[in-house]
Amino acid sequence: MNKYLSFIYVLIIPIILNAQINDFAIPDSLHDKSYSELEHYFYNSKDQSDDLIYSNTYYLKGLKENDSVRIAKGLLFLTSNVKIDSVIEQLVDKAIIYSKNKNDFLVPCTAYSMKASLCKNKKQFKCALDYYFLANKTAKKSANIDLSYMMKYNIGLLKNEVGHHEETVEYMRDLLNYFKDKRRYSTYLNSLCILSNSYTYMNLLDSASHLNRMGYKESIKLSDSSHYYFTFYEGINKFYQGKISASKDSILKSLAFIEKSDDKNKIAISYYYLGKIYKKLASENLSKTYLLKIDSMFISDEYLPFYCRDSYKILSKGDKNNELYYNNQLLKLDSVLYQNYRKINTTIYKGYEQEEIVSTKQKIIDTLNNDNKYISTYALVFLILMSVFGVALILNYKKRKKDQIRFNDILNKQKIDSKQKVSKNERIKDIDEMVVKNVLDNLTVFEDKEQFLEKGLSINDLAKIVETNSKYLSIIINHYKQKTFSNYINDLRIDYIVEKLKKDKKYRNYNMTGLSEESGFSNRRSFSIAFNKRTNLSLKYFINKIHKES
Repeated sequence: MNKYLSFIYVLIIPIILNAQINDFAIPDSLHDKSYSELEHYFYNSKDQSDDLIYSNTYYLKGLKENDSVRIAKGLLFLTSNVKIDSVIEQLVDKAIIYSKNKNDFLVPCTAYSMKASLCKNKKQFKCALDYYFLANKTAKKSANIDLSYMMKYNIGLLKNEVGHHEETVEYMRDLLNYFKDKRRYSTYLNSLCILSNSYTYMNLLDSASHLNRMGYKESIKLSDSSHYYFTFYEGINKFYQGKISASKDSILKSLAFIEKSDDKNKIAISYYYLGKIYKKLASENLSKTYLLKIDSMFISDEYLPFYCRDSYKILSKGDKNNELYYNNQLLKLDSVLYQNYRKINTTIYKGYEQEEIVSTKQKIIDTLNNDNKYISTYALVFLILMSVFGVALILNYKKRKKDQIRFNDILNKQKIDSKQKVSKNERIKDIDEMVVKNVLDNLTVFEDKEQFLEKGLSINDLAKIVETNSKYLSIIINHYKQKTFSNYINDLRIDYIVEKLKKDKKYRNYNMTGLSEESGFSNRRSFSIAFNKRTNLSLKYFINKIHKES
């Protein structure tokens, strides 16, 4: 029913709002007022009906004068009269369109920032991050330093929420002195909180404790309530330091304040750590009480921070009667986390995929407990197949990742890495130094002239080119190139064709026979084997990837 009403509001409210704007007539008393005066009236108004009059006047004045920046500001002012996010978002989207590419001191930065907040409220974290970056970019462009720092602050908060703690640290360190110098103490203290929390999850526990102590003292000195947050974060930090009783005391001291703050993320995380703490202290009933509170939050809000997902694992252990329920709840939560985090945190995304496989296997194991012999047999076979499939998926993922790294290395380097070549200063016994130097110099000329492309090139042929005998040549190549004659020639040919594929698109349309002939190989099979050996990639994979990259 609530979803139905929300849908009706989304349809009706914009119509009502548009009707109010269309039917609105600028009062005589405001006709000659400047934009600055209207802004002053709007910001100092204490009556919502007056807010609507000033914002409508500002917006219509902008429309009349065809001033896109003023129109955008008017639309943003109008959002103060709306309580439904979907309608606010429509106004903000219009403001973004009107203010795009304008170098105003406040818009489009404010519009991008509001859009980011709306995305964040919907747990669309990638969208939120993208708009915060846009907001910061436009703030810098318009030389609005304060807004730029606030956008960096919002980016840091979001990075922390999604688990990018190293990046959070980079942002928050940069902000501390600025906010402190500007006497923005609340924002400064909250930055300290987030920085200490990131240190904890990066296992920099002593640094986190130092910041928590410093923040606690400063917040007490400033009579700021954030000292409860420093107590809370230090409780989490103590948990990872193994100080379980101290961790419990700190979190319990801050719990009442956090519950009143209505910060659902912090409330859920408080319950999660208390559940784990009491589990370690062997207080099973208290542990279960707090973990079930997390389940109640998930039922109510259909969302939990990813830190809390282990709650269902802890609850399911030893509770056979409710094991299936907790398992189903974990799958639901993983589905939510997958949707919210897959575009911004690949670690959480991969974790979700692996846990889904584990959950499926667990269901099969449960099926094995069935007394029916035939069902158990089928389930066992299915379990084995799923395990093999799971292992195959993991191995395939690792191979694809390794291939991508190798491809990037080849694409971004001038030549494929070879074994370490021996310095020319390292002598070969029994061969005159002048002979060796002459052969090496001639090999360099041979490579530069690309004479290795000659088909059927033998060691005797090369010996004649470099003016020595085949025995000496073999010894010199083995010693200085660290490879056999065949591998030396094959590697030069593969390096040549790789460079052609990278730089000349026409080669990417050649078939394997054409490429093998172009690079001096006598047949496709020899070429394919040499290419794979040199690059650790198949030719098909390399060409497909290079097509996509271009």
